[in-house]
Formats: sequence, C-alpha cells, structure tokens
Amino acid sequence: MASAEDEAFNIDGNSFNSDLYLSKLLKEGNLKQIMEKECEIVRESQYLHSEMQTLVYENYNKFISATDTVRKMRKDFKNMQAEMERLNANMEKITQFSGTISDSLKDSRGAVDKLCETGQLLRKLQFLFLLPSRLNESIAKGLYSDAVSDYLHAQRVLERYGSQPSFQGIQKECEEIVNQLITLLKERLATHDATAAQLAESVCLLVQLQGSDEALNEKFLCSSEPRLLNHLETLKDTNNCSDLLEWVERGNSGLLADLCIVVSSYNEMFLATANSDSVIQNLNHFTENIMLKYLELAKVQFESNAIKSGTEILVRSLDKFYRRLQAINQQIHGNDYANEAADIVMTVILSKGQNYFNMIKAQFWERLVSIRQSIASKTSGDLKEMLSSLQVFIMEKVQASLQDLMIFLQSGLSFSFKPACVNCVVKACIDLVSDTITDLVSVVKGFCVLQATNNSTPAQLLLILSKLCYELQNSGINCLLSQGNTLLDKASHLAESVCIPDSLGINLCKHAGEGAQTLLDSYVNHVGLKVSQMLRVSVLSREWIRVPEPRGVRAVARRVLEALAAAEQDALQLYDSGTTTRQSSDSSRRTHSLSASKLPYRSNWSNGVLDSSLASNINKLFSEKIEIFSPVEPTKVSIMTGIVKISLKTFLECVRLRTYSRYGLQQMQVDIHYLQLYLWQYVHDENLVHILLDEVLGSVINRCIDPRLMEPSVVEIICERG
Repeated sequence: MASAEDEAFNIDGNSFNSDLYLSKLLKEGNLKQIMEKECEIVRESQYLHSEMQTLVYENYNKFISATDTVRKMRKDFKNMQAEMERLNANMEKITQFSGTISDSLKDSRGAVDKLCETGQLLRKLQFLFLLPSRLNESIAKGLYSDAVSDYLHAQRVLERYGSQPSFQGIQKECEEIVNQLITLLKERLATHDATAAQLAESVCLLVQLQGSDEALNEKFLCSSEPRLLNHLETLKDTNNCSDLLEWVERGNSGLLADLCIVVSSYNEMFLATANSDSVIQNLNHFTENIMLKYLELAKVQFESNAIKSGTEILVRSLDKFYRRLQAINQQIHGNDYANEAADIVMTVILSKGQNYFNMIKAQFWERLVSIRQSIASKTSGDLKEMLSSLQVFIMEKVQASLQDLMIFLQSGLSFSFKPACVNCVVKACIDLVSDTITDLVSVVKGFCVLQATNNSTPAQLLLILSKLCYELQNSGINCLLSQGNTLLDKASHLAESVCIPDSLGINLCKHAGEGAQTLLDSYVNHVGLKVSQMLRVSVLSREWIRVPEPRGVRAVARRVLEALAAAEQDALQLYDSGTTTRQSSDSSRRTHSLSASKLPYRSNWSNGVLDSSLASNINKLFSEKIEIFSPVEPTKVSIMTGIVKISLKTFLECVRLRTYSRYGLQQMQVDIHYLQLYLWQYVHDENLVHILLDEVLGSVINRCIDPRLMEPSVVEIICERG
C-alpha cells in the first residue's frame, strides 16, 4: 500500500493522481514553495512541449526524404535497364569481331611462335657470350652473390654444350673467373674485419660453388670466432660501466646477434645437407665456449652493479638479459641458457639483499657512534628521542629494502613467474630481516664486552640498546615479517602463495630478548660498580681508627644518592616504573633494629656484640637469600633494585676489611642511617635495604674495638642537618 501511495504522488509515474498531489502540496508547503513548484512545473511542461514539436518535425522530414528516395530509385531503375540492354548488344558484337580476327591470324601464329623461340635462344646465346664480362664486372663491384647466381644459371648450358668449339673458350674463361672468386671468398673468411653476415655469405657461396665438406664448416666457425671474441673483449673493456642497460644492449645487439647469425647460417649451410654428429658437435662446442665466457662477464657485471645501480635499472637490465637468452634457446640447441640466466638473476637478487643488509649495518653503526658521542659530550639528555631515532631508522630501512626487493616480482617481468626466482626473493627477504636483527643484537652485545673489559661504553647507551632490543622483541620483528608477507601477497602472481615462516619470528624474538636481557644486566652491573667504586674508595682510603667524632653525613653518601637519582631518571625515560612493596608510609624514618634494640648502651659491649651477631646469623638462616646478580626485569624498580643490591653488597664486603674506633662506628652509623632514609624508594621491597644495611652496621660493630653507638635521636638530627 505504501508503494501504491508513492506511485500516486510520483508526477512521472503511470498511476499519478493530480488531486492527491495537489492536496498534499497545499497541506505541506507554504505559499512560496507552492509558487516555486508551479514555476517548475510550467517550465518542465514548456520544455516537454518543445521536445515533442522537435520530434514531430524530425519524423516528418525523414518521411519526406524517404518518399523522395523511393521516387528517385524508380526512375533510375528504368534507365539502368536500358543501359544493360545496350551493353548486351555491344558484347555480342565484340564476340563476333574476336572470332573474325582469330580466323584471319590463324595461319601466321606458328611463324610468330618460331620467332619467339629464336629470339629467346639468341638472348641465351648473348648471355653466354657476355657471361665472362658480367662475372668480372660483378666481382669488381663486390657483388659476389650476383656473380655466383649468373654462373650457376649458365653452368647447365655450358656443361651440356661445352664440348663444342664455340663454347669451349667461354667455359674455360668462366672457370678461371670462378676460381678467382673462390680465392677471394676464402680470403674474406680469413680476415677478422668481416661481419657475421659477410662470413655467412662467403660460406654459402662456397657451398654453392664447391659443395659442403667438414673442413669448410670448421673453417667457417674458426673465421667467425675472432669477431665474437672481439665482442667479448669490448664488453669486458666496458665492464663496470655506469649504464647497465647500455651494457646489456651492447651484448644483445652485438655479440648475441652475431652469434645467432653464425648459428642460423651454419644450420642452413651444413646441417641441412649433412646432419652428422660431428657437424652438430662442432657447433655445440663453439656456442658453449662463447656463451660460457659471455655468462661469466654478465655475472660479474650484474653483481658489481647490484651495489651502485638502482633497483629499477637493475631489474630492467635483467629482464632484457633474460628475454634475450630465452630467445637464444630457440636458435641454439644444447645447454639451457635460460636457466643459466635465471641462476644469474637469483644470484643478483641475493646479492641485492646482502647489499641492503650491509648498508643498514654501516648506517646503524654510524648512528650508534653519533649517539655515543652525544652521550659522552652530554649535548643531549633525551634518551627516549635517541631510542626513537634508532627504532625508526631500523624499521624504515628494512621496510624500504623489502619494498625494493619486491620489484623483482613485478608481473611484467620475464623471470618473475618462475618459482625459483620467487623463492629466491623470499629467501632474500628472510635473510635481510634475520641478518639485520642478528647482527644488531651481536653489535649491541659487543658493547657489553667492551664495557666489561675497559669500561668505555656509556651506561646510557646500554640502557637505550636494551630498550631497543625489547621493542624489537615485542613488536618490531613481527611488524617487519608481517610487512614482508603483505608485500609478497601483493607481488606474487603464482598459483601457490609464498610467505615468511612463523618460526623465523619466534627465533628472532627469542634472540632479541636474550640480547635485551644481557644489555640490561650489563647496565645494572655498570652503574652498580660505579656506585660501588665510590663506596669502596670512601671505606678503604680512610683510617677509621683515628676519625673524629661525627658531626655530619659524609659526602660519599650524598654522591651515591645523586648517582642513583640520575640512574633512576634515565630508567624512567625508557621503562615503566613497575610495582613496589611498601610496609608503611613512615618506614623510611625508622632506625636500625640492630642499633636501637640489639645493642643497649653499657660499659661492657662484648656480650652485646656477641648476642647481636648470633641473632643476626640466626635470622639469616631463616630469611630468604638475597640474589645480588639475579636477572633484571625491564622495569625501573627492578633496575634500581639491582643497582642498590650491588652497591650495598660491595659496601658490606669493603667494611669487613677495616677496623673501626668508637667514632668510626658512629660515623658509619650516621652514613648508614642517611642512606636508609632514601634508598628504600628505589627498590621494590624496602626490607631488602634494611637487611643489607643491618648487615653492614653489624659487620662494622664486629670490627669495632670500642663498639659504642650513638643515640638514635642524635643520629636523626645529624642526618636531617646533613
């Protein structure tokens, strides 16, 4: 019903209802809309009226034209019938006249035939008498083929009538001239300046004059070889030229064109008359020798230009080279030179992929050196920006290289449909991604070795490279492999789809993860040893027996906190904060349990020290062992925890090497409490700091000759003032 109602309001439909349309228009539209609609309908009506008049006038004109045409055809048909009758009468008269003429010339027809035969014989005799001069003239002008053609044309007559005295002189003179021509043809075979067409013409004429023999085909090949070798020398001299397309064109139009002329001429002259094994073997050996040298030159040329030539030029050159050798296969039988060309194409593809890898490797190393110099000179402190530049560089370069390799699979190329070439492109893509990631991880691991041997690698560079490896492991490698598969899906036009295997991504991600872990552990060790060196020097370079009463915190404690704060700032730029375990908001303000409760202030400290040492050792038995050099997680808290553990462990081992006075113990108590006030915020579990610092203080007490600790309140006042 809705459709019927719509048809009723459709002004162009068959079921249009003007009353309903008008009532709807009056109900829904205002006065201005109604007037505009009226003007529109009037304008359309006038236009339709004008179109209708035009159609009527055109049809009327066509009708009048058709009537005139029919009237004219009737008149012309009558005239045509009269013409045909006159033509028939004329043909009958011509037939009668032809019969009369034939009857009158019947008697003289035989005489005319005899005269024609006599004239033809005279022309032949004239040709024979003029043959020596014609031969000499053709030879003088270099028209050897015309001379041979004339001689062969007259040879049958001379052989038939040569015994007659009148023809003996002509035959003898012609034979002498032909012998001279044979000598000239053989001399042209021996010259190195003759073209392949001239050599073929000479051999063809000699075959026509002397017949085919094995010595002649060998001489033909020997005469053709110097010119082909000259082509090879020319190509060799132009090796490493800047225009690879020009080099291929020279080979196609020069060497291969002449070789095809030699082979086709050889087949026409010798194989057609004597299809023996020796004749075929001579040709095969000759062509294999030339083609082997040409393919060696082509391989060197393409491999050398794979580095400096653009991919588009390289692919176009390979396509021309491959197409020409495909055509050679149709003319030269023996080896499959198209497969030889395909092998060169695959070699170039792999070489191109290797060149891309070498370029990325060199440029990546340059960027690493630049970043290292920036860190060393402290011209830039934005580690995140440095990381982003490295990551973007690797992704863009590898993706651009993969895109470039897909040019070898364009659908218009002659070798792009071959499965071997497609698989070679896939292998080049796999090698490019695999070698890039593997070499990158090996390079960055080398910085760990350098840092461990001579401590020359900046710690911030290790942190940047560790994050780079983590980013590659988490998303970068899979993104590159996905990009490669997408490009292969678009470029490959074979029935079977090709792709990069998933196992490659798993192995590369695992390798990148191992490199990231190694770098992060190396960074923690580097910074931890740097802080440890501060603590070690501060402990071992001081005479703790003669220190004065402590009045403040030593400068080394502040430098340690500054170094940790700098390391935390660097880690926060690249890694997430991570989770921490906090016991209470004021836990950082507590004093050591060992100093507050285990050692009460009294005159005899021996029993107290023994009791505290025994209690500390018993607590160690039941507490979890602290792994100092455990693997670091990729979070800021885990990194800082590793640095703090190494630093405090070194502090503990250095403390055990010294002997302390009462004031030395108290100075250590102040420094330890000061460190405790701030170190807890860097680790994931503050108990770890408390345990290690308690061990340090306990070790100092055990090495003290007069173990008297300061009051905790006094320690806090000194630390707050410091």
